[in-house]
Amino acid sequence: MKLRKVTTDLLSDSNMERAFFTSALLGIGSIVVPFLAPVALTGMVTSQSIFWGKRLSGQSKDSN
Repeated sequence: MKLRKVTTDLLSDSNMERAFFTSALLGIGSIVVPFLAPVALTGMVTSQSIFWGKRLSGQSKDSN
């Protein structure tokens, strides 16, 4: 299995994608542990707002 190279830019599109999916998995886990729900929701909202804010302002290096 080949691992993807981790980018050093903390707010890159790929890192925001990873943050969103990690938060979504925490959200699924909040069924068992309910106090994780606010953390998961905050992570998903924050990662999407950064991603789309960069995309709409044209500052994203990863955008086409």
